[in-house]
Amino acid sequence: MRYQDITGLSEDQLCWLAGRVGDHIRWDPRNKLSMFTALVVTMEYCRIHLTQKQLAALHGTSQSTISRVLERIEPVLAEVVECFCLDPDDIGANAALIDGFLIPTGNRRDQHGLYSGKHRRHGIRAYTITDLDGTVLATSEVHPGATHDLTVFRSSSWYWHLNHPNTIGDLGLSG
Repeated sequence: MRYQDITGLSEDQLCWLAGRVGDHIRWDPRNKLSMFTALVVTMEYCRIHLTQKQLAALHGTSQSTISRVLERIEPVLAEVVECFCLDPDDIGANAALIDGFLIPTGNRRDQHGLYSGKHRRHGIRAYTITDLDGTVLATSEVHPGATHDLTVFRSSSWYWHLNHPNTIGDLGLSG
């Protein structure tokens, strides 16, 4: 399977990441999905926004199994990748690529401002900074999905630390 197209990571990177996640949790070999497959499912869920039901059909399991996998893997994955986040002062004069994304939340009736007209779905919005090699340097705080890209960018904690002439972003950041 071509994991890079779906997850953004090579098979070697996924194996390394599965090993780090495996260091933090005990994965029962009797589980329906292996640790590697559970990590791939989590990456698919986060990156291409498939529903749990779609993931279940794709991987030949039930929606409830996918739900349990996501509940177990997501917090550990966040903890593992946190060590790759740099302090904004470390970005310095290097070129930085900035891109925003929407994390789908579903319709939360008690929460206002989550609907993004641009994406035509409910969610929360954030930005990520990478170097030219694609290494993630930092991620912004999250904002309601209805918040404009430029507002999210300007209100991030690392906005003033960037070398703006060397910062590359889409037209949503130009105002």
